[in-house]
Amino acid sequence: MLEELIQLLKNIEKPEYQNLDIIRWGSPIISFGNINNSKIATLGINPSNREFVDSKGIELTENERRFHTLNSLNLEKWKDAKNGNIDKLFRHNTFKQLNEI
Repeated sequence: MLEELIQLLKNIEKPEYQNLDIIRWGSPIISFGNINNSKIATLGINPSNREFVDSKGIELTENERRFHTLNSLNLEKWKDAKNGNIDKLFRHNTFKQLNEI
């Protein structure tokens, strides 16, 4: 799954993806909930923008943040992400929520 995440981050800047209605500065969301106890999986292509912003459209920060963004990783573009950033995305997406359940 890590390799797929890396490829997704590399592809997001391609011209053919520029017209898609996505939050470009928000990280891909790999999963919700405890994947270790899951029995059913669903697939979605567009999480709510409220995973990244509050009701006024302001980016969530600190304790309110659920998922990483370019800003939280101190990146300008996803293609600048290094292994440490990718590791943070992967761990945060799949394991942070495990600790909250």
